[in-house]
Amino acid sequence: MAGEKKETEKSLPGNDLPKMKMDNISISPEVIGKVAGIAASKVPGVAGMSVGLVGGLAEKLGQRDLTKGIKVQQVDDEIILDLNIIVEYGAKIPEVAERLQDSVRRAVEETTGFNVTAVNIHVDGIQLPKEKQLPKEKEEKPVAGED
Repeated sequence: MAGEKKETEKSLPGNDLPKMKMDNISISPEVIGKVAGIAASKVPGVAGMSVGLVGGLAEKLGQRDLTKGIKVQQVDDEIILDLNIIVEYGAKIPEVAERLQDSVRRAVEETTGFNVTAVNIHVDGIQLPKEKQLPKEKEEKPVAGED
């Protein structure tokens, strides 16, 4: 058909290569662990993080290293977290675990933009309440002059 213009694409050298994303953001597992630790510290019923059954050690949340007891596995933009925790005595473990999973998942996803595929909770112990120290009974001393 006369009068039709046919548009042709000009190809510049190198334009035939597949487009690649050149920008990259890397977030260390320690940072992801700290975000998870901060979120865990705000969940009622969580007394602390356990650094392992072998040593039998536990650390209170709020200490210097919030990554203790937290294992981070990262593959591309997906994260799996394992949290070893100590639960407060009297807390309902399934409820604490569910709140902890929700809180940690939300915090990590909002902060990093990565998809958290699993938050595995391992309850390594229960923190017993500290016994209330009762005031010592006053020792009755005989009053001077009494027999």
